[in-house]
Amino acid sequence: MSAPESSRPRIQIRNLQKDKVDFVLSGVDMSYANSLRRAMMADVKTMAIDTVSILKNTSVLADEFLAHRLGLIPLYSPKCEDAAIWHMNCVCTEGCKYCSITYKLSVKAHNQRVVVTSNDISMERENEEGQNPYAEQEQLSDDDTRAQRTAMETRATVPGFGLPVGQSENTSKPIYLVKLAKGQEIEIVMRAFKGISKTHAKWSPLSAVSFEYDPHNNLRHTSYWYEDDAKAEWPLSVNAQHEQPVPENEPFDYMKEADKFYMEAEGTGAVDVADVVSYVRRPPFSSRFPSFSSLPLSFFPQPDLPHPPSPFSHLFSLPCSHRVSKNSR
Repeated sequence: MSAPESSRPRIQIRNLQKDKVDFVLSGVDMSYANSLRRAMMADVKTMAIDTVSILKNTSVLADEFLAHRLGLIPLYSPKCEDAAIWHMNCVCTEGCKYCSITYKLSVKAHNQRVVVTSNDISMERENEEGQNPYAEQEQLSDDDTRAQRTAMETRATVPGFGLPVGQSENTSKPIYLVKLAKGQEIEIVMRAFKGISKTHAKWSPLSAVSFEYDPHNNLRHTSYWYEDDAKAEWPLSVNAQHEQPVPENEPFDYMKEADKFYMEAEGTGAVDVADVVSYVRRPPFSSRFPSFSSLPLSFFPQPDLPHPPSPFSHLFSLPCSHRVSKNSR
């Protein structure tokens, strides 16, 4: 017997852009909504710079500092599931054209100060460098051959695959990396691999994911600190217009649970946000969200909208503490 219509998950898209989505998820409990939020943030595959070879660096930034900033640059990588092989499953040793992308950053300040940005990163021509010499002596399995062919065919269908966000589309500002004074220079070779945010946050396709529930605080999950009047000092959010407050004289329902969540997600530009949301419809996530995966695909339209500059893009140029190593982690 199918579940009643009122108890089935529903999604209402309120605003959908290339890098932002705002939707209402109802008919589920809080654990379901939070699992969806975590899956969107941590389980969608993207490309990110993971190994950095610094050949020259006379800038004011240390090698580790610069490597970390490079690793946080979002790379345009839709269809990453098929466009790159997992490095752990590839027959190469250090990376090849099937599992990685090679970049080079070479800038020198000759007569004046130079600002180095992500637009100065160039993608190198793919070759067989890094191929495992022992694997070459053996016949590749049918699965390996099929995966390699699929990766190349998928990348061919995505113009600009692997380019730093801003190069693939001229609607985003380049990401600031470092300033070079007169006579300073940097020369760096980098490799990007496929990964997920469970391994490192640089692989996350989203810069922010959040949800709100119970805007009137009917469930009393929040205690407001106030001086005179809580209602005057704590204005309601815009989502309060979609729900009705409980009358003050009505007895409190201790068994009531939240079943309506107002979710917002903003992307880094690596993957369209609509693709991130709809990704959980596919295996293996469909087994974790069976009722969610049964929703019609029309709930996830993908209009051809312009790509506005992301207000979170500056976060990817900020320094963060990290372990000391000459890689991007």
